[in-house]
Amino acid sequence: MAGSSISVSKIASRLKMQTYKHNPDGTSALITSPDAGSTLRLWELTAIGGFEAFLAMGNMHSVAGGCTKIEIVGCSASDGSDATVIKELTVAADAEDDFFMLEVTAAEVRKYADDASVVVDYIGARFTCSDATDEIAVTYVMMGAGFQYDGLTANAIA
Repeated sequence: MAGSSISVSKIASRLKMQTYKHNPDGTSALITSPDAGSTLRLWELTAIGGFEAFLAMGNMHSVAGGCTKIEIVGCSASDGSDATVIKELTVAADAEDDFFMLEVTAAEVRKYADDASVVVDYIGARFTCSDATDEIAVTYVMMGAGFQYDGLTANAIA
C-alpha cells in the first residue's frame, strides 16, 4: 500500500520553523549566526503579520565548554545592533545533545517594548558559550502567524 497522495500543510502553514547552525567563534553573547556574527538569524515580525509565541531551542552539536545562557532578544535594526534582552535563561549545556529552550509570548514582547520604550521589529535568540569552538543547532519556532499560508515553513532547504 502506498502512502497518502493528499497534499496537506496543516502544521507547516500555521507554524514558522527554521533550523540554523550557530558558530559563535567566541565567548561573547551573540545572536544566532553561522559565521561568528557576519550573518545574523533574526526574524522580521511584520513579514508574518504578528505572532502568538516565539520559541528558540538549542541543541549542542560540538562541545568544548558549553552554552551558559540563552536570551530572546528584540531589536528595531535588521543588523541586531540595538538588540535588547526580552527574556533570558541560564543553562549548563556542556555535553553533545544537551538541549535547552526559551519561549516568549507576543504579550511579553509588547509589554517589554512598552515598558522599555523600544521598538521590536525583529526577534531572535542570543547565546553565550564558554568556549569559542562550541557549536549549537538552533531551531526557531513561531506560532500563530497573522498571515497563515502554505509554505510558511519550507519542506526542505538545500
